Amino acid sequence: MGADGSFPLETARTKPYGYSLFNLDAMVTAAWLLSTPSEDLWRFNLPDGRGLRRAVAFMVPFIRERQKWPFPPDVMYADQWPMRQASLLFAGLAYGETSYLELWKTLPADSSVDEVVRNFFVRQPVLWVPAIIPRSTVRRRCRSEGASSRAHFPPTPSSFSRSEAPSIRSRFQRRYRTSALTLRATAGL
Repeated sequence: MGADGSFPLETARTKPYGYSLFNLDAMVTAAWLLSTPSEDLWRFNLPDGRGLRRAVAFMVPFIRERQKWPFPPDVMYADQWPMRQASLLFAGLAYGETSYLELWKTLPADSSVDEVVRNFFVRQPVLWVPAIIPRSTVRRRCRSEGASSRAHFPPTPSSFSRSEAPSIRSRFQRRYRTSALTLRATAGL
């Protein structure tokens, strides 16, 4: 990762935009799966300030407005990106950035181009979100675990009591409908 949050090895390749999106999705997905309250990869930074927040902050403006990408265009399928990148969903939830979530919902969820599908790191990221959890529940859990008042790690289904699980599951089912191609968000997160 470069000091500005870009991926210099990816931007030097033939498809710098697509490869940068893939790389960001891979890093953010690893943080989503591996972060815990005591080892929070979302907050980890190298001594020079490089970290996930910087990488996401670098890419989001170019996901929002692809035409402002400062590097050469991808040699193939440049018009097919961005898709509904998992990095927007996971970082939006982890950092409490609703603008990332709103942007994620506006992007296409599926592609009919095999090369794009092959390079789309996580095709169904909503399936990786254990539950849509009320903010008050997350804050209460964080305070009881000694963490900050906002969740910066993905809560796991096992961290909720049996009495909370049915209401969380029903809220989740109301918010999302399954189709043959994708699980599309039908309401705000």
